[in-house]
Amino acid sequence: APYVQTTPSGGADPFNITVTTFGDADCYASEIAAAAARWESILTSGFASTTIDFVDGACEVNAPTRRYAIDDLEIAINIMPIDGAGGTLGMAGPCYLVGGTRPVFGMMQLDIADIAGLRSSGRLVDTLTHEMGHILGIGTMWGGAGLLAGGDADPVFTGTHAVASWNELGGTGPVPVEDTGGSGTRLAHWRESVFDQELMTGWLEYGRANPISAVTIASLKDLGYSVDASKKDPYSLPAGLRWGALVSGFGAGEPLHTEPITPIAIG
Repeated sequence: APYVQTTPSGGADPFNITVTTFGDADCYASEIAAAAARWESILTSGFASTTIDFVDGACEVNAPTRRYAIDDLEIAINIMPIDGAGGTLGMAGPCYLVGGTRPVFGMMQLDIADIAGLRSSGRLVDTLTHEMGHILGIGTMWGGAGLLAGGDADPVFTGTHAVASWNELGGTGPVPVEDTGGSGTRLAHWRESVFDQELMTGWLEYGRANPISAVTIASLKDLGYSVDASKKDPYSLPAGLRWGALVSGFGAGEPLHTEPITPIAIG
C-alpha cells in the first residue's frame, strides 16, 4: 500500500514537524528548528500518522526512494542555486496530500546565493518560517480549498475565521490577496500593499519585524488545523491603510515565492 495511517492510542497529540536536509541545509539546523517550533507552537493538535513511499525525483527533490513515517508533516529542505543574489530568496510548497487537502510532505528550496546574507542579517528564521507556512497550505491550498474569490483582478480569501480576524484589525469584507507578481507570488500571499510587513505577504521586509498576524493563524483554522490564536505576534495595519489602498514605499523587501508543483494525493 502507498500509505498507512496510524491513530494515536490516547492522550494529547501535538502537531509535529520533521525536517530532512539536503545539500548544505544541515548547516542551518538551529534556524530550521526555530522556524518549525514557531509553527508547532501555533498548531495545537496532530493528525493520524502517515507513511508514504517517496519516489526519487518527486516534489522536485533529488532524494533516494524511501519510506517516510510522518507525524504530522515532513519537510525536505535543499540549498541550491535559484536566481542569484538579491532575487528570489526561497520557494516552497506541499507535494504529498492526505485526502487531497492536508499536506504531509513538502519541499523547500533556498537560494545558495542569498542564504549566508539572510543569516548574517538575522532574517533567515523569518524566511524559513514563511516557506514552512506555504508547505502547511498558506497560499498554496487556498484555491483547492475553495477559499479564493474575486478572480485575478481583485483576489480575496473568504475563510470565515480569517475574515473575522481581518475585520477585527479594521479591514472590511474578505481578506485581500496579492494581485501582483508572478505565479509564485500572485494569489498565494496576503496583499503587500495592505498588510505591509506581515510574514505571509510575498516580500520579506528588512530592518523591521515580519510578524505572524491573527489573520494568518485564523487562515490555518480555515484550512482544517487546530490553532492557538494567542500565539499571534503584535501586529496592526499601517496607519490609514485599508483594503485597496496603495501606499508609496511599502513593499520594500525581497521576494519569497510558493513553488507551483502538482501535489500527489495519497489517500
